[in-house]
Amino acid sequence: MKKLLWMLFVALTTSALCQTNYDSTSVEFKIAKAFITSMNDEDIEAMREFTLNYRTDKALARTSIEDRLKSYQELKDKLGFLEFGPIDKVEQGNIKVFVYATSKDTWFKMGFKLGDKDKLESLSMMPTRNPNKGSNEVSLDQQAESIVTDKLAPGVAMAVVRNGKIEKTIIHGVGNSTTNKPIRIKDPFHLGSVSKSFTACLIGKLIDEGKLKMDTPIKDIFPFEINAQYHEVTIQSVLSHEGGFPGYLVIEDEEEKRLLMLPGSASEQRLAFAKEILNQEPAYEPNSNMNYSNAGYSILASICEIVANKSWESQLQEVIFKPLKMKSAGIGWPTNVNPSFPEGHYENGKIQDTKEYFLGSYIQPAGDIHCSMRDLAKYAVAHLKGLNGEDTFISSNAIKQIHKYTKTNNYGGGWMSEEKGGKVIYFHPGSAGTYFCYIAIDPKSNSAFVIAANSGNPRLLGIFRDISNL
Repeated sequence: MKKLLWMLFVALTTSALCQTNYDSTSVEFKIAKAFITSMNDEDIEAMREFTLNYRTDKALARTSIEDRLKSYQELKDKLGFLEFGPIDKVEQGNIKVFVYATSKDTWFKMGFKLGDKDKLESLSMMPTRNPNKGSNEVSLDQQAESIVTDKLAPGVAMAVVRNGKIEKTIIHGVGNSTTNKPIRIKDPFHLGSVSKSFTACLIGKLIDEGKLKMDTPIKDIFPFEINAQYHEVTIQSVLSHEGGFPGYLVIEDEEEKRLLMLPGSASEQRLAFAKEILNQEPAYEPNSNMNYSNAGYSILASICEIVANKSWESQLQEVIFKPLKMKSAGIGWPTNVNPSFPEGHYENGKIQDTKEYFLGSYIQPAGDIHCSMRDLAKYAVAHLKGLNGEDTFISSNAIKQIHKYTKTNNYGGGWMSEEKGGKVIYFHPGSAGTYFCYIAIDPKSNSAFVIAANSGNPRLLGIFRDISNL
């Protein structure tokens, strides 16, 4: 049997605290300061002591102390003396600080993420602007290059949208760590959970056609009885991950694997999966809180298929890909379409074997679309237009309904939201373990940023969010 795995990396944002009201005696500050101090000590034993005292057991098991000390020494040689700068952002168990590297004459933003027992689980660093000046002095090209040279990913592609138009595309690195074939801007990357908003847009199309409403109960759609506890669940509930469904984020037990192998066409498999889920007991009380769920977006795809009487796959082509001229867009792993496309890599650098890596038909609507960053930027532009009152592949009204969120749940229709500086940023990360993608849009400034790498390294999420700078 094929290896069945579904991984998702998601960071739900919390309010950031500025340096002026941050307690410098906290464990986050203490660990960040201790790391910089040990890096500046001429004796490597200081770094060994830091590693033993402050690293989580999981981190120590992942990389041996000797290998970790070797990488630290290489970093010390590269950066020289580190000057601890201002604190940029603090979240629970997470701190980002500015650090100045004397030998490089460059500022870095370093992120420290805590794990078990308030010890350091992971850290990241990225060249950044001088925090004492207003403008960003590090170009996107330099930041893309740094992702590759720091071995966070073999290759990266990004696109920048300003004033509602694609202003710039950037590529750096290779698609395959063994063949070293350069990445092309037209190459597709796997989007992971960024795919969810595409499925939500199909719901938007059916709203435009008068076939669905956001408050339509899902019990009125399916051709079978469902558990009475789901009777108050609406389209809006499912779009916002409030339907009461289990997550299905990692496929590991035998029952979940069985569901991946349901018989029939892809549409029939999704309908059979929906029937099983909707006749089970809810994972939690529906409409009570938010619980991120791949299963919910599979159920939305099945709803689209019932109402439109067309497969999810064909609706994607007709509603989104063709109108937006997303020629690189498709379903599944890019290398299964064309072996020359960028290959996915695990965090340890190993190339993904697509023959052993499989997402079933019911998972696909939650995270199995691929496309180039140029095409994803076209998609971002369409959402910007919709949020700013212009009809595109679906109506502005439908786009606004998809993006709707509440004060208690910042998720709507495949987009998270963050209120920042008097504006709302909509964004979403996505990964199935061997690629990483991130999309963010700012309707107020009519700008957007999309980026993807052919690695599932979870450190990329924080870096992508920093680079987006929306």
